[in-house]
Amino acid sequence: LVGKLFDQETLPGLEEARVSLYIGDQEKFFIKSNAQNNFQTGAKTLGASLAANAVRMQELMGYEVSSPKDTQYYKIVFSQINKMLTMIGFKDMDHSIIPSTNRAFFGRHSEMDIFRYDCTPEKLKRQDELRAQGEKIQWREDCSGATDFNDDYFATPDQLAIEGVFLPKDGVYTKYASAVGQAEIVRGASLMLKYFKDWKGYPDEYDQGMGAEKFGEDVVIFPRGAFVNLTVGLSTAPIRNFKKKQSPVALFRVDGTPIPEGEIPKDLSGIVQAAITDISQDGRGDVITMESLASYMLALEQFLQATDGISKTAASVVNPPDKQSRDVLHAILEGRNQIKMLLFGMANFMIQRLQATDGGFYHSYSLKNMKVKVEPKTLQDQIFAIRGLMSVARIWQSDIIKFGAIEAYFYMNQKLWNSQDGFYYASELHTENVISPVLFFDVLSAVGEVMPALSGGSLAQAQKIFNFYSNKFLDWNKSSQPLTGIY
Repeated sequence: LVGKLFDQETLPGLEEARVSLYIGDQEKFFIKSNAQNNFQTGAKTLGASLAANAVRMQELMGYEVSSPKDTQYYKIVFSQINKMLTMIGFKDMDHSIIPSTNRAFFGRHSEMDIFRYDCTPEKLKRQDELRAQGEKIQWREDCSGATDFNDDYFATPDQLAIEGVFLPKDGVYTKYASAVGQAEIVRGASLMLKYFKDWKGYPDEYDQGMGAEKFGEDVVIFPRGAFVNLTVGLSTAPIRNFKKKQSPVALFRVDGTPIPEGEIPKDLSGIVQAAITDISQDGRGDVITMESLASYMLALEQFLQATDGISKTAASVVNPPDKQSRDVLHAILEGRNQIKMLLFGMANFMIQRLQATDGGFYHSYSLKNMKVKVEPKTLQDQIFAIRGLMSVARIWQSDIIKFGAIEAYFYMNQKLWNSQDGFYYASELHTENVISPVLFFDVLSAVGEVMPALSGGSLAQAQKIFNFYSNKFLDWNKSSQPLTGIY
């Protein structure tokens, strides 16, 4: 069917992290891999691609195509499915585990089995009780002999070599999983879960497209529940690592003292501050950055939105038929509550430990030294702070957290504003005024989020940012002058 849809074209799956573009007078334009012998990808690349293409799907339906059966639209959807299938490890119909981008950092197993990744002794006991009652456990979820999976830690590294059609190649790059990379996977998979979720209560693009592809009149070729299972599994894989012995989560008690590594409590209601670090084979990282905090704040907000109402799903793994174990669903529902507590702790950590008295946020904090690194504050870190804090403020309806974001905006106006150019300096050193396109549009997004809470001069200042955008970009094509200041 896919071959017929796309005229035998090969659908893309994984993107390479970096490529070189060659343009010259003598040769045709071509793209070349930067890797010498291996295709190189990684968590940041794959997660960002999932997120970007999920947004692209929305934009296509809104502006460029009229039907979710359009070939261009289908190509993106199937490419997304290809990517997610190669990112997550599970057993095929022959009960063999398919290698995935999730590689072993700690533990006994070399390949991830997502359906048994949370085979705790408690889950095994419940399954034994169900068997004693004469109930059948699905073979993919059967925890028999898998209790040691509880000590395993799998993650898609930031750098991963691929060889052949698809075969992860260990040993080429040092295994390192940044918090930003893992957050990107959660964000991207959560956005795809929003597309696939089967509890919306109304016909959508899936029903009109993939869901309408059938054998005969009754057999759906692409059952929606299967993709709910897939996106739930992929989005929760990094989150499940939070409770592993080698957890990337750092937690702090009411008195500010850290909870020792490996002692993550089941209930986070007594936690007042939290952070998430990078992970390597040496263990949890030492440095907490504004980017890692904000990335996970934004990603977990997307996860909470995507899983809202998930108890209504008919997906077999998440919510199996009556009388079968609902461990996955119960874990998600309880996990949602714990994630909200974790986000509250992360916002507190950001405000209490990284925000200076002038309202600006520093770049990083050392868990080893238990102190912030005092260095010139940057525009980028203020934007991370605003966007991250505003996401948590929305979840908790918290004015206190929102005020932390607004103070960062005030700091930007007081310490970073460049009145000559009508935009912000890149840092408080005022030595650099080159702003990347990504940062520029992040500024627009962040300022737009705080604007409803502003008034008077603060609101007028915010409007200047959008006037700058209009003058520099929207009218640029009418001018013969080159665009300067942003590259």
